[in-house]
Amino acid sequence: MKIESLKNKKVFLFFGMLVFILTIFSVIRLVAALNAVRLSSIVEARKPWKADEKILGWEEEETRNLQKEIYWVEEQLKLSKSDSISLGINLVDNVILVQLKGTTLYRADILKQTPAGFFDFLDEGSYSDVAKANIIENEISNIPKKPMKKVQAPKSESEVQPVSPGLTVDPSVYWSFNADNYYRIVILGVQMDADSLFVVHNKRDLLHIRFQDFYQNEFSKNYSPVLFLWLKDTEAKTIYRAVPPEGKVIFRN
Repeated sequence: MKIESLKNKKVFLFFGMLVFILTIFSVIRLVAALNAVRLSSIVEARKPWKADEKILGWEEEETRNLQKEIYWVEEQLKLSKSDSISLGINLVDNVILVQLKGTTLYRADILKQTPAGFFDFLDEGSYSDVAKANIIENEISNIPKKPMKKVQAPKSESEVQPVSPGLTVDPSVYWSFNADNYYRIVILGVQMDADSLFVVHNKRDLLHIRFQDFYQNEFSKNYSPVLFLWLKDTEAKTIYRAVPPEGKVIFRN
């Protein structure tokens, strides 16, 4: 009886210590995250923009939407002078565009966006910075930019490998990048299910990404708001491979 009681105490003590360690770790990580947010806010607040550049009537929805459209068109005109392919993320129409010299080469519908109204909280000064053409930085993807497959002809018929029946399914694309190291955009491909439907498992995907980020960067020094976008997998892969490394992206919300 005493032996069982001692074992129970050891088990209780072990789990108590485990909970205590996890609690301390969570508090430290929370403090680090808050410091990262605070530092990012200070950097954002120090960005110079003149008070006389404030847009009259920005608080009114009609004026604000009109000014956003002006920003969108102005940046497209600027990018039309470049020979490089650019990316346009239009959250109003729920589309992503691949453009060259102002002409849309490819268009894909956004199946789902999280969080909704991503840029709604910005004032006119911050939104004018976001609306400018941003450089795509810190790209991460689970598929190659330009897939290459080496094929070597067999020297004799005996070396010919038999073709195994069945279909091989490529993994859905995961593409993450930073817009000028401030906003982070994550584009996820959605494959067609057995019923020929594109079903977005956003909660599962978000949980997987959160755990992945946690293990890769436990104590983040920088805070970046993250926008998650789900596209059809084939379209997401086409866009990822069409946009050049360190290309430019413009936003419209």
